[in-house]
Amino acid sequence: MPIPLTLARHLKDQVLIATWDGTFDAAGNHGYAGGDKAAQCKIDQETKHVTSHEGHDVVSNTQVILREVYADGTPLSSLTPSDRITLPAGYLPQQPPIQRIDRLTHDFGLYGWKVWL
Repeated sequence: MPIPLTLARHLKDQVLIATWDGTFDAAGNHGYAGGDKAAQCKIDQETKHVTSHEGHDVVSNTQVILREVYADGTPLSSLTPSDRITLPAGYLPQQPPIQRIDRLTHDFGLYGWKVWL
């Protein structure tokens, strides 16, 4: 089932998502396969304390709520802290680290993601 209509109408922003391919370059940076894919979202800039995917207390300054599909309609069925999210121009940093990822679900399954940057 698609994202509830009450939430979908608030997803007016767009980010780019690159999936980590499991490799590292010579400098130790993550490698990304397939290029960036656009995803419809809502971006909130609010300072919040969250528990990171590693179990540490961290500060998140930006939260992104994503649909369960990319802008082209292909499924966004998984997201990991090693993936890369690029925020639109004007946001700094434009590629903050992913601190935490929450699945947004209802009785019919996944309808989106909340990503804490």
